[in-house]
Amino acid sequence: MSVTWSFSHHVEEIVNKMECEDIKPEMEEQSSNAVVQDFPPGMAPKMLNLVKALNDLEKDLKSLTSQPYHEVLNKLSALERGKIGMMEVYTINSLFWVLMKVSGEDTDSSLRDDWKVEMGRLKETQGRLAEVEARLNRPPRDTQAASRIIKHTLGINNNRKRGERGDNS
Repeated sequence: MSVTWSFSHHVEEIVNKMECEDIKPEMEEQSSNAVVQDFPPGMAPKMLNLVKALNDLEKDLKSLTSQPYHEVLNKLSALERGKIGMMEVYTINSLFWVLMKVSGEDTDSSLRDDWKVEMGRLKETQGRLAEVEARLNRPPRDTQAASRIIKHTLGINNNRKRGERGDNS
């Protein structure tokens, strides 16, 4: 826990210093050295990027997380709710896979197959959502124009038939 707190503390210091306009190089080096002491040299910049990305994500999701979840969903259309639901399931599946890999669990073939089946279901759902979205975005039918065309075509055919009957009578 102390390593995690220590790293988080150092990362926060670095992020705060980077956000300030007057970054002093020697202070940045001290913070970088502190992070390097806690983690291998190649890992510290990656972890810093991860923390920055998570902070950006948190800012982007603030509008969704600032209100109760059911209120946010009630304001969305059915298509948007479907997209969010799909995103949630995809995120959970991905996090589960990452957890299995990071924790050193043996991801045997049955687990991988189950995960792939679930991801396949998500792809199918994404395809159906794309179909629904395409249907919503296509131009509306002009039923009046279609009706005129049909009536005109039937009228021409009716006149021809009447003319043929009139000639035979």
